[in-house]
Order: sequence, then C-alpha cells, then structure tokens
Amino acid sequence: MGIKMWIVQLSLNTHIELKDKSNARCYIEGLSLTLSNPKPILFFMSLFPQFIDSQGSYISQFITLPLTFCCLVIAIHSGYAFLASFAKHKLLEPKGWKVLNKISGSVFMCFGVGLAASSK
Repeated sequence: MGIKMWIVQLSLNTHIELKDKSNARCYIEGLSLTLSNPKPILFFMSLFPQFIDSQGSYISQFITLPLTFCCLVIAIHSGYAFLASFAKHKLLEPKGWKVLNKISGSVFMCFGVGLAASSK
C-alpha cells in the first residue's frame, strides 16, 4: 500500500459541494447540541467546586471560572479552525496531494518494515 501511494497519480477533479447554512443557523445548532449534552454539566459540577474558596464570594468565583474556561475553549477552537482552513487550502493543491501521498506512503512502508521485522 505504501509503494502504491508513492506511485499513484491523483486527479483533483472532484468537486465538494457544501450545504449553504447561515452562520446564525450553525450557531443555534451547535448551541442546542451543547446545551442538551449532559457530559459538560457533570464535568463542571465535579471540577469547579474544587477551585471555589469557601471564604470568598461565590458569585464572582462562579462567573470567573466559566468565563476563563470559555475564553480558553474559544482560543483553542479558533486555532483548530485556522489550521483546518490552512490544511484545506494546501491539500486542494496538486503539490499538497503529492506531499500527503509521499508522507502517508512512507508511514505505511515503515509499518510494513516494522511488521516484517517483528518476531511475533
């Protein structure tokens, strides 16, 4: 498989059709999915009380912790979105496909050599 990936010539004639959705609709869908998921609620109920100071104001602490978490999540997900957009543009170019095939083929060939060299 690794050698085949090195040799194969791919055509980029495929056209990807995306459904047109407004930003507001995407936001509402994501928000409703997040609010209906019980895992984050359980996560926050088990994590945040450990960082609450019983001598301090509860309201300011309960506001600060989720806001800090939200800011970090926004920054991390924005980084993911930037990297995905960058990768999409690079991989849609013929040179990007060739580089990806060479890397993937190399990995498969290394796996094959490792499998052949293993004693089990």
